[in-house]
Amino acid sequence: MLFSFAGFILIGTIFLLLPVSSTGNISFINALFTATSAVCVTGLTVLDTGKDFTLLGQGIILFLIQVGGLGIMTFSVFFLLFLKDKIPLNAKVAVKSTLTDNYFDVSYLIKNIFLVTMVIELSGALLLFVYFIYHRYSVYDALFISVFHSVSAFCNAGFSLFSDSLISYQDSWYVNIVIMLLIISGGIGFTVFLDFKQKRLSLHTKIVLSVSTALILIGALFIFVIESNNALLGYSLNRKILISLFQSITTRTAGFNTIDLNRFKDVTLLVMMLLMFIGASPGSCGGGVKTTTFIVFLMTL
Repeated sequence: MLFSFAGFILIGTIFLLLPVSSTGNISFINALFTATSAVCVTGLTVLDTGKDFTLLGQGIILFLIQVGGLGIMTFSVFFLLFLKDKIPLNAKVAVKSTLTDNYFDVSYLIKNIFLVTMVIELSGALLLFVYFIYHRYSVYDALFISVFHSVSAFCNAGFSLFSDSLISYQDSWYVNIVIMLLIISGGIGFTVFLDFKQKRLSLHTKIVLSVSTALILIGALFIFVIESNNALLGYSLNRKILISLFQSITTRTAGFNTIDLNRFKDVTLLVMMLLMFIGASPGSCGGGVKTTTFIVFLMTL
């Protein structure tokens, strides 16, 4: 797995260095950083994704995000299933240990992961496409922007084609809700979706849903209260609520922002660091120590 990640990062770096991938000459370290951030779905950028990369370069970043979000082992096993090849035992063990502690047949697990991913990402892209078409984007631009942000949000990558991330859409309930739902869907873990499909709620699913909901609400409430007379001063009540909720959700697992974080107080940033540290849930596209680890830690205390 380590060599696979390193391999994809190196290949991504090489492709991003091609003259047709960028609008200008980019350095090796910047291409390497971008590829690493995309594969590891981190979202940190040293270049403007929408301006410094061509359509091909943005497509390469999108592919790296998708591979990193679902996991390289997941992709590998999927292609083995697609080619009807025998899956090695070590690959089965790696996938199951990465995604779930519950018993699931690996082929069943992988097929359903790709089905869930395809349905959610396509649904998110369609919803965003309707919005961008309505706001006078060309069909081609609206389609690519919608697909890119849908995949980036579901994979909890935080990459955006807009220079200010999503600050320009901070008052759009439609865009905010679609992106938030995509982030949450990618951050709760595929085991939860499999439980829903089997019409049951395991202890794992109950913990994930309850802890995730609590963290979202507590984080949003904290941002709203602390920043109402600071970064959110002058905003309407609706916009304050929307920004607080969005920032609470994206802080834990994604990386988009609808407000300049430099304006936040240190105490707010400290809470956001805690939310980032906790992160998403096991078997998801997000990082962090995971919600289940956090609740077990609290229960132990």
